[in-house]
Amino acid sequence: VVIPRLKSLDLSSINIHKIWHHSSSPYIGYLNFLRVKRCHNLKYLFPSFLAKDLVQLQLLRISDCNMMEQAIFTDGLSTTAAQSIVAETVTTKFVFPKLIYLRLCKVPRLKSFYSRMHTTQWPSLKQMDIIECPKVQIFTRQCPVSQVGISNQQPLFCVNERSTTLPYCFIRSLPTLQKLIIKNASISEIVRSEGLSDEERHTSAFYQLKELSLTQLPELTLKTFKPSLLSFKNLTTLEVSRCHGFITLIACSTAKCLTLLERLSIDDCEMIEEIIACEAEEIQGGIVFPKLKYLQLSCLPCLATFSLAHHSLEFPVLLMVTVTKCPQMRNFCQGDLSTPRLEQMRLTRDEEGELQWEGDLNTTIKHMFDEMNVQNSEVTEVTDQLPKLE
Repeated sequence: VVIPRLKSLDLSSINIHKIWHHSSSPYIGYLNFLRVKRCHNLKYLFPSFLAKDLVQLQLLRISDCNMMEQAIFTDGLSTTAAQSIVAETVTTKFVFPKLIYLRLCKVPRLKSFYSRMHTTQWPSLKQMDIIECPKVQIFTRQCPVSQVGISNQQPLFCVNERSTTLPYCFIRSLPTLQKLIIKNASISEIVRSEGLSDEERHTSAFYQLKELSLTQLPELTLKTFKPSLLSFKNLTTLEVSRCHGFITLIACSTAKCLTLLERLSIDDCEMIEEIIACEAEEIQGGIVFPKLKYLQLSCLPCLATFSLAHHSLEFPVLLMVTVTKCPQMRNFCQGDLSTPRLEQMRLTRDEEGELQWEGDLNTTIKHMFDEMNVQNSEVTEVTDQLPKLE
C-alpha cells in the first residue's frame, strides 16, 4: 500500500510483525506523527535504512507492545560475514531533527533503539517519557563492539563512563529543552566540568530551560546550581523536594541570574539551613527577583533564614509567601528587605492555625519564631512540674 505524503499514522491492537517491508519508501519522509499501541507481535519499529529518512517526525509514541525489543532494527542488507563485521564496527548516526516528544510506555522487552554501535541526536526534543520499560538503558558507558552474531544492548545515549552526573553530551543534545524533571536518582551534580574541553567549559547548556523540578535526590549539593555550565536565565519555575544533601541551595551568582523566576518551592529538605549562600565578595549590589510571585518554604527543620548574608533582597512583584514547619526560621533575611506588593502570607505551626500578618515579612517570621519558643517553654515548664512516678 502506497500513501503519498502520509503525515500521521496510528496503529492500535493489530496483529502485525512488520510495518514496512520494502527496501525504500520515499513517502516516509513526510511522516510527522507515529503512534503504536498494543501491537504485541511487533518486535521492531523501523528498519535502519528507513529510520534515517524520518526528518519530519515530530512525535513518536510506543506503548503497551509486549514483544518489542528495539525501535530500529538491522535491515539485513549486509549478507556476507565480512560485511557483517564492518556493520558491527561502524557507528551509525541517527538524527531526528524535528522530534519534539518521545514516549516509551509499558514496553517490557525494549532494550535499546538499535543494537549496533550508533549515536542519536534530538536537537528539537522538549519532552521524553520512559515509563515501565525495565530493560531500557538511558545512559551507559561507551558501547563496546560486539562479536558477530551476538546482540549488543545499546542505550538511548552513550557516554564515556558511568557517572553520578547527567552526561554533558546528553545535556548538549537537547538545546531546546524547556522542562526537566529529575526524580529518585543517584546524581551528585547535574553536570560536571571535569574532562570537558575549553570550548565546552565556556558554553552553557539548558539556556532555554523554563521549569526545573528536583525530587528525592539525596546526593545533590550546592554545586548543582553553580552557573558555570548551566544557564538558568530563562528559568520561571524551580521546585526542590526531598533533597536532603543540600545545606544551602542557590549560589549568590546564580540567584542574580534568576531574573525570570516566578515560582520557587522548597519542600522537605532536612539539612538545608539557608536558601541563598553568598561569599563576602558577592554581597555588593544586593539580589533582585524581579518576576518572583510565589514562594513556598515547607518542612525545612534546619532552615534558619532565606539568606544569612547582610545584603539587600528585593521582591518587587511577590504576592504570596507560604512558610510551613520551619521551626528554626528566626527571620527572613539579615539585610534590607523589600516586598512592596506582598498581599498575603501563610504561616502554619505544627498543630496550630495560621499566624497573623505583622506588616512585613521579617517581623511576621520573627513573631512566629518567638511564639513557638514561648509555646515550647510552656510545654517544658508543665512537663517539669508533673509529679514523677516512683
